[in-house]
Order: sequence, then structure tokens, then C-alpha cells
Amino acid sequence: MSNYGNSFGYKVTDVTGVERINVWDRTDEFFPGGGVLTKSSTNKEGDTIPAGTPVSVEKPGGAATINGANPIGLTYEDAVMGADCCTLTIVTKGVFLVSRTKATVSTAQQAKLPGITFVKEV
Repeated sequence: MSNYGNSFGYKVTDVTGVERINVWDRTDEFFPGGGVLTKSSTNKEGDTIPAGTPVSVEKPGGAATINGANPIGLTYEDAVMGADCCTLTIVTKGVFLVSRTKATVSTAQQAKLPGITFVKEV
């Protein structure tokens, strides 16, 4: 299990601080089983996939792709890539606070996600 990032296992690091920013005002529905993102040249071990990243997946717990043209939802929380992959929790309905995320969600991607309300705080 040590080769999985995010929700399987843990890793001791020298981190001394914690930052938590809530990017969801409300979550009403999750994609069952989430998705699994495989390590690649663009998603390297230790990389963080920020909360609110657009995700596509064909079946519950299936292989996920991020930042594509036809997302089914957005990542619920930050996910850290492990040695082989990381798991993603996917929100399909809810209220997303756009101004608080490090992820980029284009207008075209937002249009593909009718269950998510995008709120830009002042």
C-alpha cells in the first residue's frame, strides 16, 4: 500500500506547519468510488493535485484523467501523487468557492458541470 498516494498509508516528512482552506461551501453528491490517477510525466510522485481540479473517469474507482474537456466533477480535496498513483474523491454536485482554489476550471469545463455552482467571492 505504500505506493499509493493520498488516502492509502502515510509518509513521515519534515513538514512543521499546516494550511487548510475550505474550497467547498457545500457538497451534495460524490461520484461513487472516486477515481485513480496514475503517475506520469505530468503527474510526478510528490506532486499535489489541488482541490477543485476537473476530473474525468469512466466507472467508479476507475482510471482518472484531470483537466480534460469533459469532466464529470471536481476533486474534493488536495491529493498527493504517490510512487504509483493517487486516489481522487470527486464531487458531482455542490457549491464551489472558485476564489479559494489553486486549480484552474475553464468556462467550458464549468458548463459541463451543471450540478456544481461556481461562486466567485469578492
